Formats: sequence, C-alpha cells, structure tokens
Amino acid sequence: MAAILDRIETADGSYRHLLERFHFSQLALGSEWKWYRDIDARCAALKCKVAVLTLPGDRLAARSLYRAEYDGADWQDLVLRHGSEEEALDTLRQAQSARIGAIQQSRLPYRMVDASAKAWERYASDIADWIGWGV
Repeated sequence: MAAILDRIETADGSYRHLLERFHFSQLALGSEWKWYRDIDARCAALKCKVAVLTLPGDRLAARSLYRAEYDGADWQDLVLRHGSEEEALDTLRQAQSARIGAIQQSRLPYRMVDASAKAWERYASDIADWIGWGV
C-alpha cells in the first residue's frame, strides 16, 4: 500500500485513482491499527474516501460462505478450516465487524452500502456520485 501511495503522491494529478479493498481487509485478519496509522494519514492527505459493501448477518452464508458463482460450494473450505458452519460464519461476521470498526477509526470519510439487493450498477453509481466522479 505504501508503494501505491508513493506513486499517487508523485503523480501529476491528471489521473484519478480507485483503490479496491484498501488496507482494512488486513485489519480484519487481525493486524493492529498501529501499523496502519501512517497509511491512513497519507490517504487522508490525499482526500481519499472509503465505501464498504456490507451484508446483514443472515446473508453471510449464502453470499460469503456458499457462493452461487461456485455452485453453492464452500469455496474457501471455511467450514473445514473452522470446524463447523457456525464457526465459519462467526469468522465472517467478525471479519466484517473488524473492517467496519477499522473504517470508523480511520480519518477517512466513509459510506456503508448494504449490498443485500445485489444492485451493483446502483451501488457503483451512488459511490461514483459520492466521490465526485459521476457516471
């Protein structure tokens, strides 16, 4: 992430940059916030914003554990790795909660988007409007 920010900070300003997932996913895996303060400060100086797609807990099984694009299979073997479906789902809930907590701790403006409806074009348009890109 630091190398990406180095390039953005030295760019001529004629490009817009969209960073997918950003640094909050690592925090969901257990990294500590202190390792990201500098990155967060640099992103704040660049006036970055964060949009996060969320799911209600009752949708996590169908959308994150047993994904349709993998024919409803446990595509990451999370049940096997965590010992039960409930433990795997608890891990997914905790990861989403950790991302949200990190985003709220960040200096960056953020927007939460409930992705239950799978209205991808609407979400993209709303986010583009919010960040000033317009679609």
